[in-house]
Amino acid sequence: MRRCGRRVLLWMLPLVFGALLAVVPRLVDTAEVPRSLEEYTAAPKERVPTRLDRYGVPGASIALVVDGEVVWSEGFGLRDRQTGEPVTSDTVFQAGSISKSLVAWAVLRLAEEGLVELDRPVGEQIDGWSLPDADYPTDEVSPLRLLAHTGGLPFAVPGLPVSTDELRHWEVDASLFEVQQRPGHGFVYSNPEYAILGLLVEEAGGRPLADVLAEEVLGPLDMNDSTFELDDQLAARAATGYDLDDEPVPVDWRPPIGASGLHTTAPDLGRFLAAAHDGGDAAPPGRGVPDPCSVERLHLPQARTAGIPHLLMSEHAGLGHSVETLPTGQRLVSNAGEEEGWVSGYVVGPPGVEPGTSRLSGVRSNRLSYGPYAPL
Repeated sequence: MRRCGRRVLLWMLPLVFGALLAVVPRLVDTAEVPRSLEEYTAAPKERVPTRLDRYGVPGASIALVVDGEVVWSEGFGLRDRQTGEPVTSDTVFQAGSISKSLVAWAVLRLAEEGLVELDRPVGEQIDGWSLPDADYPTDEVSPLRLLAHTGGLPFAVPGLPVSTDELRHWEVDASLFEVQQRPGHGFVYSNPEYAILGLLVEEAGGRPLADVLAEEVLGPLDMNDSTFELDDQLAARAATGYDLDDEPVPVDWRPPIGASGLHTTAPDLGRFLAAAHDGGDAAPPGRGVPDPCSVERLHLPQARTAGIPHLLMSEHAGLGHSVETLPTGQRLVSNAGEEEGWVSGYVVGPPGVEPGTSRLSGVRSNRLSYGPYAPL
């Protein structure tokens, strides 16, 4: 089998939290690799309850992946303050922008099948749809650039479509989708770009977006407690989100398409990360969803990040992932998500490297230790 230059990463740390300002504990206090599962998990078991209390976070769920396998998951705190129900490893959370990582997998999968052309203008690949006229060339907006946040579209949060039909028929503010800088000429973290990718995945897959993601990514990876279209059964296991005033956030299970939309558990998120890397006797990266070469491409640096908080989170954008290169030349791969009432994140790194390790100093050197959206 062709190796494609991929690396072997032996430990991973996915985390999913049920409220804003959740704090990520450091799992390793030294550069030594722990010798047992108990040593891996001792720190979070001790620190997470303390951190939840310090920051007023109701609850959190954590999973740990080692050598391509989910080896531990546990819930902490409450999934609902009113009922007093505890968070468990099976509690469902909104994952926010972590959704982008799964959408990126789907795009690469469809590209392998010849249904998406990564370098061809995206407007030419969606029947009867095109980007609004702009001062910059829209025919330079390709799926590859959208994946790396270099398509030239704005950040935008309010007003994003919550269904592909809204975007397909322009039942949405078209100004959110205007190209505002030359495509390929710099990073701008853009939710509209991933909304377009959601529409592209639906178009190429020939069925509703949630179905394509379920059949092309979630199902093959045995992410059976994950969905982009929440049903009553999973909704009954969902945590309650809270705002900064400790008020429960009204339940809205229709977050923006493509840019968000994943509902998942910590173990399921761990399965996704496990599938992205070699380890022990595990199958090669991709688990047959995308090819190992495509997985490697997803994790390659594509553009230098810019803007807050993305500049604080990582050095580069990959395709649906954030990427940082350590002084050793090894790579940290991560992503984070935020919806009102929810924060989520994951970090993937080589053995023996603290989650807080970085080539940079100051607050950036600790951003993985204290969470991507912790107060600065």
